[in-house]
Amino acid sequence: MRIIFSNSFGCHSKSSLILNFPELVDVSEDEYHLALNQGWLITVEKGRERWYQSRSTRTKLSKTNYSFNNDFLIFDKDRPDDVLDKIYDAYCQRKHYKKYFEVNQFLDTDIVVGYYANNVLTAWTKLRHYDRANIESVLFAWDYQDPSSQLGIKSLRSEIAWAKQQGYEYFYMGPGYEKNSIYKSDVDGFEWWTGSAWSQDREEYIRLCKQDSLIASYHQVHSAFANLQHDRNIP
Repeated sequence: MRIIFSNSFGCHSKSSLILNFPELVDVSEDEYHLALNQGWLITVEKGRERWYQSRSTRTKLSKTNYSFNNDFLIFDKDRPDDVLDKIYDAYCQRKHYKKYFEVNQFLDTDIVVGYYANNVLTAWTKLRHYDRANIESVLFAWDYQDPSSQLGIKSLRSEIAWAKQQGYEYFYMGPGYEKNSIYKSDVDGFEWWTGSAWSQDREEYIRLCKQDSLIASYHQVHSAFANLQHDRNIP
């Protein structure tokens, strides 16, 4: 495997900000564990798999002890995609999210989990199987018909319990950015990728997530980047 970069943006007349977008290519299946352990995750764009670098989050399953949700159901290949889309649209409207481009794209190794209330599908998760040791929760959607049920955190814990039962070693929870990712730090065995190492420092992770949500302009990006140069997590 090797790393390539898209040198998309830079400014050196008024600042020293250069943005590079790295991508991991030529990854063989026996290198998946190594790639994941270095902060890379797979996404799908227009039917193409792409390894991207992020503030990845995960838990070591041996450090967890959650219970399995009996309303958990794994779909076979005949998924009710129209129903899944309606639930996801309701989820985005409720959370004020932009629709994620990967929602309608599945890999052959992806696992779709549904959650039912009174025999009605109310939520679903896309799990991405990498190998026998690693699985990722890529996307969760819920119609929020009963917010008091706290299905979001309950479904995550149930999926972690299932993954542990299936013999996986690590359960990845996707990138950890902005305040809406802070809940991931409450998971037992939580770790996050600093860019050079896996950290268990929850306070620093929460600080970074809160900082993400404060950034709304180029100048704020530059200021945050300048501060990170002296951060102990940046080599």
